[in-house]
Amino acid sequence: MRKFVLNIFCTTGISIVILALMVILRDWYLPFHIYVLQVVVANALIHTGLWLTAKLHRDNKAIDMLMDVTITAAILITFGWAFEWFALTPIWVLLIMATAIYLAAYALDMWRVREEINEINDILEKRDNNKHPRRGSI
Repeated sequence: MRKFVLNIFCTTGISIVILALMVILRDWYLPFHIYVLQVVVANALIHTGLWLTAKLHRDNKAIDMLMDVTITAAILITFGWAFEWFALTPIWVLLIMATAIYLAAYALDMWRVREEINEINDILEKRDNNKHPRRGSI
């Protein structure tokens, strides 16, 4: 549960940074606090959808990623329509932002997995050294 909430807030942070960059580049005026709350709810729904699709345990990683992107796009299009995001930005910009956020979150997740693997390897090496201490030569 902790990792789930952490992932929601990480992608929300990435989304807010990208949204802020879009606002600066396009010189928009936005009531930013309203959009932040909408982005938090959208990310929570996206992560819930990603969690549900992960439970299906398919063997094909490409299909998994396609389903992830489809769920993300569907939720963003629904939120864009409901909260009139498309009045400010075209749908293709929103989908490019979503793809960038997905790839950034995927890269972050891969980095986190690599760090966990390195930690586990260090623990196993220490345990192995404690079980079989090296003896000096005579």
